[in-house]
Amino acid sequence: MDTKTLLEWSAKYHTPNYGSRAPIVLVRGDGVRVWDSDGREYLDFGAGIAVTSLGHCHPRVTGAIQEAAATLLHVSNLYHSAPQIHLAKLLIEHSFAERVFFSNSGAEANEAALKLARKYARERIASDRVEFVATRNSFHGRTFATVAATGQEKYHHGFEPLVPGFKHVPYNDLRAMERAIDNRTAGVIIECIQGEGGVNVADEDYLRGLRKLCDQSGALLIVDQHGQGVLKFLAKANVEHAGVERAAPHAHVEPARSRKRARHGARKNQIGGSGEHGFLQSALYFPQCSARSESNAGSRP
Repeated sequence: MDTKTLLEWSAKYHTPNYGSRAPIVLVRGDGVRVWDSDGREYLDFGAGIAVTSLGHCHPRVTGAIQEAAATLLHVSNLYHSAPQIHLAKLLIEHSFAERVFFSNSGAEANEAALKLARKYARERIASDRVEFVATRNSFHGRTFATVAATGQEKYHHGFEPLVPGFKHVPYNDLRAMERAIDNRTAGVIIECIQGEGGVNVADEDYLRGLRKLCDQSGALLIVDQHGQGVLKFLAKANVEHAGVERAAPHAHVEPARSRKRARHGARKNQIGGSGEHGFLQSALYFPQCSARSESNAGSRP
């Protein structure tokens, strides 16, 4: 089918929620190259917004998909699934966490982290602990709660009134965060690197300071590292490199993506989404007041 007809159908049948899309129709890929319906070749620097990081049609990836499709398509979470169990085990053995929760997208992972933080605060601390502090220029998703957490007004327009309970303070400003946290704060949500906000990198002292503020207040620290992708293993701007876990060695911890192995005795949980960025992460750090006893906390490597 010709490109002109495909683009006309797209304009007619798609909701225009993606804004101005490039007027090409991609039909084939191989490695880092893609081809459109008119046969033109491109280098794919976007990689599906960080999904196809191994390139298009990698033989091991396509082979695994073919094998899975020919074996068992979908059974839902009402039943156990062997590949899911193996993946969870692999992630835990090569990351910071003790448990993992799979979700479909980064926004869904952040929603789960926010819900966990609010539930934890209401049940463990006080029933009016329901608010969150986020940062300006942040991006945490497009669902009702995560768009309210997002610190950019352009994403808010048309969806007011926003879900209540979110404050926004300047990024990398520890004093502003300290002033914003109060006895109604259930959690703090932060990106180690702001992507949508302009590639702003958190200072290590800022991350360590956030850990300390949350420990002191009882708030949970939610680390949204979805947009960082594999760079989380390399960049200095991640919570493990900054020594956040070492700053609170007996803290409960998180929902998140696969990370470098951390051996600080802290109990941790991981929430991952498998959507726009491949495998995603929201890291939920519980304060020291929720920790296991010192003797138990050090029982795991």
